[in-house]
Amino acid sequence: MTYRRLTPLDAAAHALKLARDAGVRIATAGLVSACLTSVSGAGVAVAVTGYAGPGGGNERNPVGTVFVAAARRDHPTLVEHHVFSGDRDAVRLAAVGAAIALLTRRLS
Repeated sequence: MTYRRLTPLDAAAHALKLARDAGVRIATAGLVSACLTSVSGAGVAVAVTGYAGPGGGNERNPVGTVFVAAARRDHPTLVEHHVFSGDRDAVRLAAVGAAIALLTRRLS
């Protein structure tokens, strides 16, 4: 086994690869936001993943499914699951609103 110290860029790349490989899941959003706070030096981070449409989605997670996470250093990560309706732009706008609301709660 070989051990080496990961640079913040290496750690971020690993988190992003995991997110890409894991797909649209609640755990992915939470992990990415938590990793971003630990490797970037940021006090808070938000991650959003989902299916805005028109393609994508599946029986379990249809188009409109969005997972939003807000991490704050030394605090539990908050993660929410939403299913929004509307076209791609409506889902994306709703996801941004959900991310801002969750970040506001995480900061208070």
